[in-house]
Amino acid sequence: MSLNNYIVDAGFHELTLDLSNSTDFKLQSKKNVSADVLVHLIGKGQANLEVTLEKDSKLNLFYLNTAEEAQLNESYILNRDSQLDLAYGDFNDGTCERNSDVYLVENGASVYLKSASLVKSERRLVYRFNHQAQYTYGDMQNFVVTLEKGKLSLHAIGKIEKNAANSETHQTSRVLNFNATERASVFPQLFIDNNEVKASHAESSGQVDPDQLYYLQSRGLSPEESVSLIVKGYLSSILENIKNDEIKERLMESIERKVDEVCSR
Repeated sequence: MSLNNYIVDAGFHELTLDLSNSTDFKLQSKKNVSADVLVHLIGKGQANLEVTLEKDSKLNLFYLNTAEEAQLNESYILNRDSQLDLAYGDFNDGTCERNSDVYLVENGASVYLKSASLVKSERRLVYRFNHQAQYTYGDMQNFVVTLEKGKLSLHAIGKIEKNAANSETHQTSRVLNFNATERASVFPQLFIDNNEVKASHAESSGQVDPDQLYYLQSRGLSPEESVSLIVKGYLSSILENIKNDEIKERLMESIERKVDEVCSR
């Protein structure tokens, strides 16, 4: 089913977004519903996405990106006591530019974001939480593997406005490099305009642990198989909060297929 002006009811929904054909898409959840949505990104082009969660709704939204090239502008509006579980699986070979804004506009709204990126070319990612109301919550976890010729720019931003007392925003970004010459830049940022809040950020980057590789190879795995196993474990971290078994199985298959393809070259 194609994604355009789509109303989400309870249950599981599978949608396809062809970037070659369309540019503007809207997704809206009904009040008091819980839904799982899997969105396939294919083709090549630019798209603007707007997602709205109505009061007391819960949306588990996962993007599987295998597009040739993607330029995405995303806006998420979270109303009172709504919850968004947002996951990105970016495994495309081409460039990807994403500007993602989450607006927690009413009390009690919450967002949990997990992203996994396999970077083979140029990738610019901006994830921004905008806390505009009281008792809102945001948690962001990013996992990135940069390969040869991969270039990453990742901005993780949490903003708590003056009227958003008793809110929390947290972020963690972890980058695994496979070559010392690869370029990976991570920019964690917090903008806090209220003293009665909690906020944190953490960032780490490094290369594959040679001791891990040695241990796996001592168990009979080839160098390629050892690297593949480490990368799969690293990127599959985004599966932890996905409760829908169908989405989880498809994502794991996509991770394994893409990693095996890259590591066998």
